[in-house]
Amino acid sequence: MSPFTPQDLPVDILPPILSHLSGTKDWHACALVSKLFNTVATPLLYRSLHSARKCHIHPATTLLQRPELAKYVRHVTETGAVHRGLSHRYPNITRDTLAAIALCRNLRSMTWADEEPNSDTTLLQFLAVLRSLPLRELTIKTHSDLGESVWSELIKLNGLEKIAIWCMEGPPRVLQGWSELLGTTLTKLELGRCAGVPPTILITVLSQLPLLRDLRLKGAQAHTIPIILSFLPNLKSLDTEYFLFSANGPRSRPNTNALPTLQNLTVRTSSIDTMGPQKLWQFILELVPNKGLETLKLHAFTINMGHTSVPRMFILDLARIHEDTLKHFIVGEAQLTLKDIECLCSKFPKLETLNCSVASPDVASIAAAISGAKNLRRLRLQVQWIPATQSQCIDEEETFQEALASRSTLLEQALARAALGSAKGDVTRPMPPLPPFPRRTTTTATPTRVTQHVTPVHRASLPLSAFSAKADPFDGHMTHYRTRLGVTGRQPDSGMAEQEFTMEAAMDLMLRDEESQLRVIGIGATVYTGKWVLEEPQDEAEDVGCKQWRGVISQRKIEERRLRFEVVKSVAEDRWDP
Repeated sequence: MSPFTPQDLPVDILPPILSHLSGTKDWHACALVSKLFNTVATPLLYRSLHSARKCHIHPATTLLQRPELAKYVRHVTETGAVHRGLSHRYPNITRDTLAAIALCRNLRSMTWADEEPNSDTTLLQFLAVLRSLPLRELTIKTHSDLGESVWSELIKLNGLEKIAIWCMEGPPRVLQGWSELLGTTLTKLELGRCAGVPPTILITVLSQLPLLRDLRLKGAQAHTIPIILSFLPNLKSLDTEYFLFSANGPRSRPNTNALPTLQNLTVRTSSIDTMGPQKLWQFILELVPNKGLETLKLHAFTINMGHTSVPRMFILDLARIHEDTLKHFIVGEAQLTLKDIECLCSKFPKLETLNCSVASPDVASIAAAISGAKNLRRLRLQVQWIPATQSQCIDEEETFQEALASRSTLLEQALARAALGSAKGDVTRPMPPLPPFPRRTTTTATPTRVTQHVTPVHRASLPLSAFSAKADPFDGHMTHYRTRLGVTGRQPDSGMAEQEFTMEAAMDLMLRDEESQLRVIGIGATVYTGKWVLEEPQDEAEDVGCKQWRGVISQRKIEERRLRFEVVKSVAEDRWDP
């Protein structure tokens, strides 16, 4: 039998395989393997071209030397710094770049970035070339104002499906005079500066874009967002900011039936007053009155008040509508208690991602809180390790808040029934008695510090034969992990002031029960990733000459292969989400 070569692979399966590689370095290496790999990797290598200040050769040089490669280009990123910084040794860089882009007859998107405070006419020259190409997506990120000359040429482009405009200076550009032309094609829009734009103008402009499915607004007044949504029936993803209501502007609330069914909602806010975060939760609920929300992201911080706390009633109100759909609850630095996490995991059975801050005495308490999340795959926590006595104070406060919320709910229901009886003419029916107002109990917490010694954990290693139809591979193996975590009834260690989260603790959380799907845990800046690995047995020390015995040994090796669970520790990439 002839040895296997890359040429033996079917050509049809190579493009989807190579497209999953990380980037240009891998595609460049594939292009050097063989003629077949070169044919498949070359379109991927030239699909997206980026100019950088440190590049030795601008991509335009290659396209002008080999024009046949231009048909593969789909996206181009150009920066003003490159065209100004390389002009001394490459005087014709702008002219050659425009000539190269004109050859890209299949160009779909372009990004222009310029961080310099002084603008020039370079972007204006690019717009003249882009008008003759089948451009569908355009992103502009500049520090200075675009200028009237650039804007007058920009609004002549039609057929665009995505537009993102981020300008730090100058008058806000919210598609005035352009939205009507884009109404039949535009589906994604990002406006980086809406502050100072009158609400009526913003509402009028966006009402002319009924096909929008993805919208991001920065600086728009909060009370205008529900009105804007009422004109966008196809919207699925919204990224907006929350500011306190201004004194002027429309106050009407659209009918909830007129609002779109959002699947992804991102809210960004900051506050220096105690009323801001309280109004925030009602604002979020107003945006998602229709069932279907899958992802909720909150970027919030407060000044002089520490972290923003997520109220329990907000979780319950959200669950009344989106209990069967919410999969990703990402609130970052916002604070949840262990009881809140337990409530969240029980109310949303499809929850896959949880990202929040929490105070906990130990890992066992976290494991107990997330025990109801059967589909949880990613857990990211900012943990403040606290003594068990302090945890008791938090539990007492939670009990008080729960009783208070329950009494408020009963009061609202009683008032609603009384109003209904009044509408029917029955004014003699008395209001049912309410439970007594809850009283606080106070526990004095005395901080103590105890050092905990973590014993090594034996990694799960299961024989492959255990995964048969008649055997439960986890029978008897998970009891060890449940016992260590304390989910069978073990109380947390009292007086724990500090706790170090280890790889063993991460493994315990991932394998806390047979149905656990948790595989990624982030604690602070550290990320733990777990997976099952098929472990091959070691080769025999002596060589057996008989083929029959070699066959027996091979069969025994297959039977002795074991599944081993591994956890890898890494540091999360420090990314700022603008």
